[in-house]
Amino acid sequence: MQHPEHPEGSANTSILKHFSVIADWRTHRGREHLLVDILVISVLAMLCGAEHFTEFEVFGKARLDWLRTFLRLPNGIPSHDTFRRVFMLLDPALFSECFRDWTQSLREAIGQEIDSLRSPFGLPCGSLSRCARLWPSTGRPPGARTRAARGRRPSMS
Repeated sequence: MQHPEHPEGSANTSILKHFSVIADWRTHRGREHLLVDILVISVLAMLCGAEHFTEFEVFGKARLDWLRTFLRLPNGIPSHDTFRRVFMLLDPALFSECFRDWTQSLREAIGQEIDSLRSPFGLPCGSLSRCARLWPSTGRPPGARTRAARGRRPSMS
């Protein structure tokens, strides 16, 4: 089952529409997964309680048939390492803006506030602690080192 065309009526609230605006900065060499697929799986996994990149992968594999009804997934579900690499380089402000725009479109479509989807990060309130672990104040996921720090070796003193 491959990615079907979406009916025009659902286009304004489509999660794909809102996250497709993020340009894929990755090089073509070695790129096996579409950026929008990675982002959508991440959002849906977090909404379902996923707290770590490994849980994004588990979520995707458990719901592969359903995800294929609206995502292309040319090479299946990305690995947890792929999710981690994408989030290390993803602009948190741009991701939050896309999430906010998507949730706003949902609020407008149903005509009421969706309180459980509001947070300063633009991510689910229930996921605030998860988001903080993904993007601490540095804007990088845990364990991510800056480019300058990657070349440094620990001191032996």
